[in-house]
This record gives sequence, C-alpha cells and structure tokens, in this order.
Amino acid sequence: MTAEVAILNTAAVALAADSAVSIAPDFDKIYSTVDKLFQLSETAPVGIMTNDSAEFLGMPWEAIVKVYRQERKGVTFERLVDYRDDFLSFVEEHSSMFPKSTQSYYIGALVRLHLKRLLEQVESAIDRAAGREEGVDEERFLEFVHAVMERDYAQITSCDRLAGWDRQFVAKIRKRLSRAMTQAKRDVFADLPLTTRTSRLISRLLIELLTRSAMGPLRSGLVFAGFGEKEYMPHLCSVDVEIMVENRLRIRNDKNRETAISAKQNAAIVPFAQQEMVHTFLNGIHPDMGRHISKGVRQLFTQLNDHLLESAEKHDSSLRESLESFLPEQFNLLIDELHKDWSKQRELHWHPIIGNVSVLPKDELAAMAEALVNLTKFRRRISQERETVGGPIDVAVITKGDGFVWIKRKHYFDPALNPRIIAKYGEPER
Repeated sequence: MTAEVAILNTAAVALAADSAVSIAPDFDKIYSTVDKLFQLSETAPVGIMTNDSAEFLGMPWEAIVKVYRQERKGVTFERLVDYRDDFLSFVEEHSSMFPKSTQSYYIGALVRLHLKRLLEQVESAIDRAAGREEGVDEERFLEFVHAVMERDYAQITSCDRLAGWDRQFVAKIRKRLSRAMTQAKRDVFADLPLTTRTSRLISRLLIELLTRSAMGPLRSGLVFAGFGEKEYMPHLCSVDVEIMVENRLRIRNDKNRETAISAKQNAAIVPFAQQEMVHTFLNGIHPDMGRHISKGVRQLFTQLNDHLLESAEKHDSSLRESLESFLPEQFNLLIDELHKDWSKQRELHWHPIIGNVSVLPKDELAAMAEALVNLTKFRRRISQERETVGGPIDVAVITKGDGFVWIKRKHYFDPALNPRIIAKYGEPER
C-alpha cells in the first residue's frame, strides 16, 4: 500500500510519497525502498506519483516513466491533462514493451483472481447456511453459486462502461476471449457442478468485468501534477489503470480528483491511497469513528422510535397509529440536521488550514506534504496494523518557473561512487 499527498496553492504544488511496497496481498513481506514519485518530463514542470500496484503487466512503473521521459525529451503540451493523455497513449502504443502474450497472461490472472474471490463468497455462504440447516444438498448449493454470481454481475454492470469501449469493441473482446474465459472457469470451478444457466452468467460476468470501470487487485493509481504550457497555476489529475485488453488500457478517470488552482480555489490538499490520517488531520475525527458515530445515532433513533411505539401501544392503539404516521419522518429530519451540523463543524475545522495553505511558501508546502505522509507512517508504526506505509519519504515541489525540484530523495546507491548519475539527476538530499 501507499500514502501520498499533493498540496497545491497558487505558486506551487508539493508532492510527497512513502517508499513501502507489499510483495503480494497474501504475504507480510514489505520492502521500504520503492520509488513512487517521478519527474515526468525533463523540460516541463510536471511530476507523476504511482500508488497501489508498483508494476503494470510485470513492468515497474519506474521503468515505464523513465522510458517515456527519454523518448519525449523536449516535447511539451498546453495542459496537464495532455501530458496524462500522452503518457497513457505511450503505454498503449508500446507493443514491444507489452506484447499480446503478456496481455493475455494478465487478463487470465485478473479473471482467475476474481473468480477465486467469488468462490470464497460461495463457500462462506454455504458454511453459514450449514450452520443454520442440517447440511446443504446439491440443489441448494447450485442456488448459492448462482445467487453469488448474480449479485456480482449486478455490481459490475452498475459501473460505467470504459470510455471509448463501444459495443463493437466489446463484441470483439467477447469473441477473441471466449476460449480464455471458458478455460478460466474450468481452472477455478473444476470440481463444481455448474448449471448451464450459471455457466453462461459467469461468461457474461467476466466480459463485463474486463470492459467496465470496476477495478480489481491489479489496479495502479497514477497522479499527474504540475503545469501545462498555457497554465499558470498548478493542476492535478489522476487515473486508475489495470491491465491491457487488445492493446487498450483499462482506464478509469477520477474526475473527483481533478484540481485546478485559481483565484476562486486558491489551495487544496489531496491525499491518495491510504488517506485516513490526512482526513483525520483536516476534519478533526477519524473517518471510521465518524461513520461509527453516524451509524450509532441512527440506531439510537430507530430504537427510540420502536420504544415509543411499544409504549403507546400499551396505552392506546390509536395513539400508536398516530405516532407511526409522523415519528419516523421527524426522527429522519433530526438526523439530517445533526449531519448538517457535523458537516459545518468539520468545515470550520479544515477551512482555516486551507486558508493558511493558500499563502504557504514553497518550502513550507513541502514540509507539510511530508508531515502528512509521516503522520500515516507513524500511525502504522505504533498500531497493530501491517506497516504498509514506511521507508524514506520522497518530496518534490513543482513551480512554473523552476520546474520539478527535489526536496528529499532517496538513493539506492552511494552518490559518491556514482557521479554520472548525480550529474544527470541532481544532488541527493543532505
């Protein structure tokens, strides 16, 4: 996992990223030396951060970014989103880096991971039913399988179709990958008696999985920040990418994370990946605690409503009917008012912070970005959770005039022994 923060004001954008990476979800092995923050262009004031998966189709993002930077030397664009689009097009067009055989391997890996997760859900549902009933026969078993697949199909199809993946392209994928999808079903459900109806549903589910914006465990987040040639205040945008199908990236644009600094919005703090400590700092309460309090208050009003109705029933049944007609609505109005008040209090907490960020000098922006990442790192360090945030924190500041400037940057080598690298990329942090 990862903790990353971007802090923007009218003068600059500061980026900070930790260095921890998990080898795989099922292992506790974590290394704390991976690079997640990069200069995207040698000539333009643009940076990129990566989160979640450190690789794309087996290739480290670090290698992809550096090849892009070398091949696009001297190329500039008017807007930050143009750098984003060009980088994604660069990845799609490099068939030598991501051949069809590699694409097919990772399509199969993603599909099998998804089917194994569904199989675990089936097994859990059967175990719960077996605890309530005396065994589960084959008919009930098949019902459980189909119910899990139907629920997952509904969740996936509720997501938008990937941008630009029209009906014709989806039909092409269905035709090209039908054999691979059948093989994946056999590999995962080899010993299970699936009905024809369920088998067809799974086939449809897998095609929808590949062509909609539902992202899975192979997802990588890419954060672009800086200035286009025609932009004089910093911008930020991010996308999620996961595998490649028929030479097309599975891309999900995160519109909610597009930030453009202007006279109207003159500052922003945008966390990525593990965000809970940044939200705690800004809002004054941990998100989990906020959700717990909100849920508890709603349960309290529900219990109060039931208690009042039961008490009314003992005295007068007509009184209960009268209360039933307006009590729930009144309690819902009270809950809404509470949430509005809490929202206002949170805004009163973070608004002065954002106001101060708008006037912070560049070095203080960098220090704040580093501190927010370090806050998450420290929480993971002293809690019983896995230390999925850790290692040195890389920090950079991007301005229109000075471009991409490293504030703190780790090295995997001794700088004194590698003057050529230092001459190319700059002095390490002292």
